[in-house]
Amino acid sequence: MKLYKILFEQEQQLKKLVSYTAPEFALFVIDDRLILTHTNSLLNFLKNPPDQVPIFKICAGMIECSERENDCLGAMQVSYAVGSPEWKGAGLTLYALASDYFGAPLTSDRDHSSSVAARETWAKIEKSPEWKKAGEGLDNYAQTPSGKLYVDVQGIYPNRTAKPRIKAVKGLVKNVVGAEETQPKTPQEIDDCPLPTKRGYVSDPEKMADLVGTADAYRYTGALKSAPLVKQAENILIQTADPAMNRKNINLEFVLVNMSKILFNTRYQGTETPR
Repeated sequence: MKLYKILFEQEQQLKKLVSYTAPEFALFVIDDRLILTHTNSLLNFLKNPPDQVPIFKICAGMIECSERENDCLGAMQVSYAVGSPEWKGAGLTLYALASDYFGAPLTSDRDHSSSVAARETWAKIEKSPEWKKAGEGLDNYAQTPSGKLYVDVQGIYPNRTAKPRIKAVKGLVKNVVGAEETQPKTPQEIDDCPLPTKRGYVSDPEKMADLVGTADAYRYTGALKSAPLVKQAENILIQTADPAMNRKNINLEFVLVNMSKILFNTRYQGTETPR
């Protein structure tokens, strides 16, 4: 029993020490989707495709980003992200790789919502010395029929507060604050960034604060680099042209996209999805 405990602790320690670098891992860039794979697991699959494909072992994780045009300080919005339970820390690693690859800060999904797992990831980013906040922060707002309702979101998940940024005006304030009664932090609109308003929570800032992953945008400044991982992926794609390597003539990019979709659909169960 004591030996089992020692071996278990050693296994857990090894998981903590995983270094997501080439050549052990490769980063495939397919459109706006970055897919992190374990090289040996992927090559073994190509040589001898098994009946049961070890997707969680091959596909360490995926992140998909979309470009915001004239707001959010030019940050890339993380639309989808998932890490495999087989590879500890792969999800957070993909955020770093995406920021490095796109050469831009990242912000959370502003069109829909962020899961509990994503909010926990953003909380780590907000506290990490390897990530730097873009500018002085974002000017968050909820879009209403009468205009932008500017909201202050403060604190780190799960201890966040939110309230409308009410103008200093005379007279009584309505129970439901209107967009015309709030004001931005800055006059320029490039730092304006919409909050997700799922189910129409435009009059309930606390609900919107629960749905957003981060209230700001962050750029990764750590040592991890995407270029060697992307190069490793390119080398693997070249190898797939060799029938000895790719015995079933598998369309690798197509298969990897499908693997990443299966991984995400298996892991994601709505906004309450845990880590």
